[in-house]
Amino acid sequence: MLESTLFKAGSFVYSHFYPDYHSKKVYHLLIANQRNKGAIENVEVVETKLKERFGKQMWLEVCYLMDYSVDQLVPMLGRTDLLMAVSGNDLMFSIFMLPGSVVIEVDRNAPSTSLYGEFVESTGLSYLFLKANDVCHSKKKCPKKTMNLRNCTIEYEDCEKSVGDALRIVREKKYQDISVIP
Repeated sequence: MLESTLFKAGSFVYSHFYPDYHSKKVYHLLIANQRNKGAIENVEVVETKLKERFGKQMWLEVCYLMDYSVDQLVPMLGRTDLLMAVSGNDLMFSIFMLPGSVVIEVDRNAPSTSLYGEFVESTGLSYLFLKANDVCHSKKKCPKKTMNLRNCTIEYEDCEKSVGDALRIVREKKYQDISVIP
């Protein structure tokens, strides 16, 4: 955890980002999506329903992390309390999130052996898993060996439960026992 903390601190200085550890009334959920391969196909429906359900507690944003430079990513993720992303590279950007934040991995496979989960927890973050449904419009275009590059959908009820659990974790771990040296 020391290495990730030093990397994070250096990144914050590099991008001129100074974290705010004060308790919040509105939390930031960032859903990282992909444009083509590995996308959450029903993200708009999930986004709309989550905004209806958690609108007063949470500011929700859907974006494509690959569109941003490091200077933009560091402060964006430093302010993010909950990150939801399909299993893959986008989860690695959680390194810029503050301790006590939550990462929700969206994947089709069982969470028992998630390397991303181990990475997330080793950097001081909490990890949750959200089961996805595989979407394959053509068996010829979706060979089994490229499973992580196939699009998926998520069930809203499962997503709502994961987000609710994540909000509780953030309240308890990120903003409860804060001791910051002035």
